[in-house]
Amino acid sequence: MSILTKKWVKTLVMAERLGMSPTALCRKAKKDLDSNDGYLKKGVHYNQLGEGDNSPFYWNVERTEEVFANWGAPVQEVQQ
Repeated sequence: MSILTKKWVKTLVMAERLGMSPTALCRKAKKDLDSNDGYLKKGVHYNQLGEGDNSPFYWNVERTEEVFANWGAPVQEVQQ
């Protein structure tokens, strides 16, 4: 099975697809995990095998790419 047809991939593969470092990608997940209000949701966008800080992450390709495609500050309408 090719990487492009897998639903869940390791951090290195997901980071390469998004054009970012694996460290930056994991930081975004951990930040959202700590604040519980971020874009990335555990069980939806990623899963972490194990409870330790160094436990590997696996990413849902479709859902994670969707989040990053729409990532950004909210657009405020300008009233005229």
